[in-house]
Amino acid sequence: MKIKLICLALIFMTCSALLHADRLQDSYNKMLATYAKVNSWQAAITQSNYFAQSQSTLKSSGTFYFQRGKVAIYYTKPQVQYLLVTDGKVTIYDQAARSAMRSGLLSSVQSLNPVEIVKTYWNASQKSLVQSVQGTTAILLKPKSDKQIKEITVTLQNSTGYVKKLSYRDISGNTVSLSFTSGKVNQAIPKKIWNLPIPKSVKVLEY
Repeated sequence: MKIKLICLALIFMTCSALLHADRLQDSYNKMLATYAKVNSWQAAITQSNYFAQSQSTLKSSGTFYFQRGKVAIYYTKPQVQYLLVTDGKVTIYDQAARSAMRSGLLSSVQSLNPVEIVKTYWNASQKSLVQSVQGTTAILLKPKSDKQIKEITVTLQNSTGYVKKLSYRDISGNTVSLSFTSGKVNQAIPKKIWNLPIPKSVKVLEY
């Protein structure tokens, strides 16, 4: 009798694991299908950066812009900063410091593009369900072998597949959390968004 019960328990656990994996994969596939139809996307963004060494947190807010092959973030609080990712490079301008820098894009996380981050790590990570509440599904990704990222959590809207939240933690304990609200899909983005308003007097440092 005990052997039968153990076998039944193992079968149940196996079936549950398969159903669990299918559910996660379905959520991921829906995200891919949704963004395959997106030519442009803009949303209000709230960002939180936790720095482990100083045990401090910086919260920022602004507007996130996405267009095929491009990402721009215009931060308005706590200070004005601009970030542009295009042609494999990231440019950052700090208005208060009157400084700007441009460097090659080293990884998908540097772009802050939530869809590309999830796509990069999906097949190279152990996946588990964090929670499923209020029409959303939160998925934890733990990269199997990555020298930079320790874990990623993405929250997807069940009905649409859109990313509502994304956070990642690096091996040093630093975390970045992004939340997106008031999204606008396939609406024209002004061309000036892709030309950061960096004053001519500010030299862009190349790295």
